[in-house]
Amino acid sequence: MKPSFILLDEFRRFRHFKRYYFSMDYDWDRIDYPARKFDRLSRRYPDELRTFSAFLERLKE
Repeated sequence: MKPSFILLDEFRRFRHFKRYYFSMDYDWDRIDYPARKFDRLSRRYPDELRTFSAFLERLKE
């Protein structure tokens, strides 16, 4: 599995957590966790998007 997929999956899980437990008191450490993951992802995705875009361009040709 690609590292970016794993990081994006963390955001999916957090969205699920927030959606169903909106009224409970938050564990701020748990909320900071996705923020740290986002920092890692934001450094990865520009290169991966360029790679994907180049792949699409090759398919187009």
